[in-house]
Amino acid sequence: MIICKYIDKLAAAEAVLRDYNSMLFILENTDDYIKNKIDEMYAVQTPGIDGMPKAHNPKAFENRMVECIDDVQLMKERYCQAREYMHWFMPAWTKLSSDERHVLDICYMREGKYNVTDNLVDELHLSKSQSYKYRNRALKHISLMLFGA
Repeated sequence: MIICKYIDKLAAAEAVLRDYNSMLFILENTDDYIKNKIDEMYAVQTPGIDGMPKAHNPKAFENRMVECIDDVQLMKERYCQAREYMHWFMPAWTKLSSDERHVLDICYMREGKYNVTDNLVDELHLSKSQSYKYRNRALKHISLMLFGA
C-alpha cells in the first residue's frame, strides 16, 4: 500500500507503545464498569437533603437510562478496539528480545517517566549515547514488526 511509505513509522510505534497501558486498563476494567453502569441505570435515586427546592423533571429516569446505555455502548466499542490492538500488538512484542522489551518499557510504557534517557542511564548503567542507541534500535525493531519495511 502506497500510503505506508509516507507514515512516520517511528512516531507511530512510539504512540502504540504509549497506548499499551490504556488498552490494558480498558481490557481489565470494562466488565466492572459496564456492571456498575447497569446497576446505576436501575438504581432508585434518593433525593438530596440540602434545603433547595427541586425542579420536577418527568423524564429524568428516561434521561438517566439513555445516558447509561450510551456510556455502556461507548465502553463496548473501546473494549473491541483494545482487543484488536492487543491482537495486533502482542505478536510483534513477543518477537522482541527481552532486552528490547525492557528498554521500550522503560522509555514508553511506564507511568510517571520524566526523562527517558536518565531512566535508561540509571537502570541499565549506560552512557547517554549508549542509551539513545539501545532505545533507537529497539524502537526501529518494534516499528518493523508492527508496520513492516
